[in-house]
Amino acid sequence: MFKKLLLAVCIASATVANAWDWFGLKPYDEADTNRPPRLHRLLEKANDLIEQAEEEANDGEGDKALDHYREALAELDRVEMENPERAKKPEFAPVRNKRAACVAAIESIRFAQVNDNQRAVTVSDSAALRKKYNKKHGVGPSQEEEDKAEKQAKKEAEDKEWRKRLKEAYGLVKANDYAEADEKLVKLLEERPTDLEALLLRAATQCGTGSLEDARRTLERANRAHPKSYVPYYNLASVALQLGESEASAREYYDLGRSVGGPRDARLEARLKVKGEESK
Repeated sequence: MFKKLLLAVCIASATVANAWDWFGLKPYDEADTNRPPRLHRLLEKANDLIEQAEEEANDGEGDKALDHYREALAELDRVEMENPERAKKPEFAPVRNKRAACVAAIESIRFAQVNDNQRAVTVSDSAALRKKYNKKHGVGPSQEEEDKAEKQAKKEAEDKEWRKRLKEAYGLVKANDYAEADEKLVKLLEERPTDLEALLLRAATQCGTGSLEDARRTLERANRAHPKSYVPYYNLASVALQLGESEASAREYYDLGRSVGGPRDARLEARLKVKGEESK
C-alpha cells in the first residue's frame, strides 16, 4: 500500500521547496488558463480512490475495496468522456492502464472472496464432523496440534499489529512529521531489519530532514536485502543527483532499476537527460 508514496516522498521531501513533486521539476502553472490541465491533475480523484481501495484490500476489507475500485472506474470514465480528443492519444495510456488494473483488482478480490467462502464452508463441515467423531470416541486434538494453532494465531496477530504501526508511520511521513515517524521506524526495523517498505519509508523520513547521506545508506541497505526491486535503485538515482553527483553516476542506478523490471519514469529520465531511444 506504500510503494506509491515510498518512491515519491523519499525524493520529494528532500527539500521543502520541492516537496510538491516526486523529482523536483517545476510545478504546473495553474494560472495558465489557455493550457489544458495535465493528466495527473485530471486523475487526482481516481488515484485517491485507487489508493483507498488498495488500503482497504490490505486491511482485509474486500467489499469496501470493491466500492472504491468501482468509483475509480466511474471517475476514469468521466475523465475520458470530458476529454474525448485527448483520450484517443498516447497521452491517455495511463488512464487505460489504470482501468485495466482496477478491473484486474476487482476480479482478484471477487475470486478471493469466493475461495474464502468455499473454504469457510469446507472447514466448518470438517470441524463439525471431527467434533462429532471425537465426541463419539472420546478423543480430541493433541497438545502439539493445539500449540501449533496457538503459535500460528499469535504470529498472525503480531504481523497485523506490526503492519498497523507501519501504516501509522506512513501517515506521519505524509504529514511531514518526520521526527516521530523516524522513531517509529527505528523500532519497526529493529523487529524486521530487512522489510522493504519500512526501509524505504525510513529513507523518506531521512530525506525529509535533509539527511541525504543517511537516506542513501538506508536505500543501499534496502537494495542489498531486495536486489530485484527497482524502487531502491530509482530513489538512489534521485538522491545521488540531490547530493550533487554526476548524471552518469545517477544514471547507473536508474539503468540498474530498469534492468530488474522497473518501468520508465519520465520525470527522472528528464533529470538524467535520458533520450527517448535510449530509454526504451
